[in-house]
Amino acid sequence: MEACNRNYVDFVWAIHPGKDIKWNEEDYGNLLRKLNMMYDLGVRSFALFFDDISGEGTKPVKQVELLNRLHSEFVEAHGDVAPLTMCPTDYSRLWANPSPEGPLAIYGNTLNPSIKVFWTGDVVCSNLTKETLDWVNSRIKRPAYYWWNFPVTDYARHIIMQGPTYGLEKTLTASDLCGLVSNPMEHGEASKLALYGVADYCWNIAAYNPLDNWERGLAVLTPEAREAYRTFAIHSCDTETGYRRDESWETTTFSLDNYTEAQYDALYKEFAKIQNVEATMRKHCTNRLLLRELSPWLTEFTKLGKRGTATLELIRTFGKTDNATFWQSYTANLMNDDDCRDFAAHKCGTMKLQPFYENNMDALRDRFFKAVTSQHPSSVRCIGSFATLNTPLSKLMLDNDATTYYHSGLSQSKQGGDWIGLDLGVVKDVREVNIVQGRNSVDDVDYFDHATLEASADGRTWQPLIAEMEKQYDIHWQGEAVKARYVRLRKLPSEKVSWVAVRTFEVNPVTPDNVGIGFTAPNRDAAVMALDKNPGTCYKLRGTFDIDVAEGTTRCVIFAKEASLAVTQLNAKGNVVAQSSHTTPFIDLDVAKGTTTLRIAGTAEIFEIIQLQ
Repeated sequence: MEACNRNYVDFVWAIHPGKDIKWNEEDYGNLLRKLNMMYDLGVRSFALFFDDISGEGTKPVKQVELLNRLHSEFVEAHGDVAPLTMCPTDYSRLWANPSPEGPLAIYGNTLNPSIKVFWTGDVVCSNLTKETLDWVNSRIKRPAYYWWNFPVTDYARHIIMQGPTYGLEKTLTASDLCGLVSNPMEHGEASKLALYGVADYCWNIAAYNPLDNWERGLAVLTPEAREAYRTFAIHSCDTETGYRRDESWETTTFSLDNYTEAQYDALYKEFAKIQNVEATMRKHCTNRLLLRELSPWLTEFTKLGKRGTATLELIRTFGKTDNATFWQSYTANLMNDDDCRDFAAHKCGTMKLQPFYENNMDALRDRFFKAVTSQHPSSVRCIGSFATLNTPLSKLMLDNDATTYYHSGLSQSKQGGDWIGLDLGVVKDVREVNIVQGRNSVDDVDYFDHATLEASADGRTWQPLIAEMEKQYDIHWQGEAVKARYVRLRKLPSEKVSWVAVRTFEVNPVTPDNVGIGFTAPNRDAAVMALDKNPGTCYKLRGTFDIDVAEGTTRCVIFAKEASLAVTQLNAKGNVVAQSSHTTPFIDLDVAKGTTTLRIAGTAEIFEIIQLQ
């Protein structure tokens, strides 16, 4: 307490009694004794929280009775204790009861006027606005105490929030707001950049400038490595879901066919700078605690810089080198399983830089596939009304893994109209659609509970495949072929406003029985990914893969990675017609006349095997 007083810190001791409270004298006596113990240790500010509970503890009348009694028998009895602070169960407008009989109105009518009431805004993580304060203040009949869930990342622990402190209304006065408390990350040092902004805002609300504050905060925290820290921080702001924050606002990224030389050069320079940040921070940053907290993110930041640079070089060299050289460079720039795991745990650049890498690598892959085979790849692209569908998160519903899921990170509309879909690239016969909604198919709330399944050839005129579904997690449609390029699941009006999760979204799923070619391989269900004409899927071969050769085939192209393969061509009698060994990832071989079976033996990640005539 002495340290707090020296540093102008109001230490508040809080308790959360609502989970198993019985509202009896025994509970009250235990609570009062606990408060007095803290008082004897020097604490003079106290809070009671009734958030995130259910059952008995949520009763607002009982909460008010307890708080008013504590005000009289503890706060006023001591004389030197600050007014109590409480967090209601209805702490967000998203689920608060707005009626005159709701908990907030009960507080306004019966809670001692000196007791402060927490409020998180329109949703749990949201901007501080005059509108949300007017809404709650009119019910609690006092200026709210705003609990701002920033820069906390307990809902996105893979992010370390280093962006500017913005989203705070600058016209507020004491009649609107009695206080502001920031919920920081578990990373104490890394939270200081945001807290520097919160303190600055509270000091002079009307004059607060988020960007100016951020620039000054960087210099205060790491004056000896400010530029390196700034480069990291400007690309480490986005939560990727939920309360998203602006990121990489000084950087322009682009798609494969839409950029200028100036944009290319600027982005190349930025990725080169990113590669040097970690080394500079480790050499010059004297705040070792901050460096320790940032360390795993800095490592991933270096890798991101290298991936981005390599992607730019692939864009520049596409079509200017031979197929084997290009594919070698391309596969060298792919993230392996360890890379994906490490990046998933400590992400940065999620709004622009990583999407630039993934989107352009996908585009390069598909274009290369078409250039080599003269066939359109069967890879798909996620589309829809949620902005997060444009990020790599959307691929989680395409990864053939029902334990992972795309999460919208944004609420669905009661009025309906939100949708999630696939762009198939070209118009084709759609015969089957499988969608698995929710984080589970039993009791998860994040799904469209009233929806329609639709298809379209042009993205404007939609044909219903299933006109209406209610409370259906697992969706399966199969029927007469429909010509379509786009397939979507669209929400119809319902009361649900939660986020949306999709674990699987498949159109014309490929199976061993419908792949259109005979084969034998270890794990046949996985092996079809080498035959589905989708170079975005991969089969990890460990053994022997026999494939029937279609009549008229003269050439076979294998798109692989980390290959150590022996390819044997066999005739109908099982005799060897030709043999070859391969350690390069791109294999383009002539198919000998009379060959009926290709036997591919060894180890490799095989993206696609294409027979050509």
